[in-house]
Amino acid sequence: MRYDKRIHFIRRGQEEYDPLKGEWVGGATVATPKMANVTDLGSERSVALFGNVMENALTVRLLNRYKDPFDTIRSDGTHYSVIKDLNLRRKQTLIVKEVVV
Repeated sequence: MRYDKRIHFIRRGQEEYDPLKGEWVGGATVATPKMANVTDLGSERSVALFGNVMENALTVRLLNRYKDPFDTIRSDGTHYSVIKDLNLRRKQTLIVKEVVV
């Protein structure tokens, strides 16, 4: 199995209201890159796990677990949220679905 796809774990900072400027400021976005094996979830697996076919769902496999908090995962410019997180001894498998950011 090849871990040949670069993904980014996206963490958005907390925005705060600045009364002097009259607007929300802050909220810097941090993107942490990792190499992963990314495959399509497939319709049979989707029905077995969730009871229906989920379009735009992926299986993301990591060689080492990612333990830091994150909001979304970005792969090829598309953002995904985690549906299911499976942790093995050292490896991690994430089942993700596409979200609009």
